[in-house]
Amino acid sequence: MSEDKKKNRKKNLMRRISPVLGILTVGLVFSILLNCAAIIYTRYEQKQYAMMAVKANMDSVDREIAAITRNQAK
Repeated sequence: MSEDKKKNRKKNLMRRISPVLGILTVGLVFSILLNCAAIIYTRYEQKQYAMMAVKANMDSVDREIAAITRNQAK
């Protein structure tokens, strides 16, 4: 009889714990996906800033070349 009670207690405990574990698992997966999205977005943003810096640098070089060309033409 006492073994049956122990088994029933374990079953009841698992019935109570299972939803909690499910919620925690879903939360963990959601958190991981959110972090992955943040990492991807950050890398994309860094790439955009790098491209803007390169373009600005190229524009600066073009201006300097134009200035040198004008000075040589004088």
